[in-house]
Amino acid sequence: MPVAPALPATIQPLSPTAPPNDGFEQLVCRVRSEYLEWPTLRLSIAQACRLWTTDAGLCRRVLQQLVEEGLVAVSDQGVYSARTAP
Repeated sequence: MPVAPALPATIQPLSPTAPPNDGFEQLVCRVRSEYLEWPTLRLSIAQACRLWTTDAGLCRRVLQQLVEEGLVAVSDQGVYSARTAP
């Protein structure tokens, strides 16, 4: 009968460069990198949902996270774009 390997006594924290394993955080990282690589990107929620193949609620949460980080700005018309340097 096979024996299962012993679990490590301590679990090492993820390194800061390790990719996140949470779906929300993965999408935040993906969208963040899109805005960093494509600074002229301007999207409505509907366009962002199509680009990242996600629903509107999740898309809003991800973009709001980036707004709070200061990377993305949202216009009065609801268009999300990279925040320009002052």
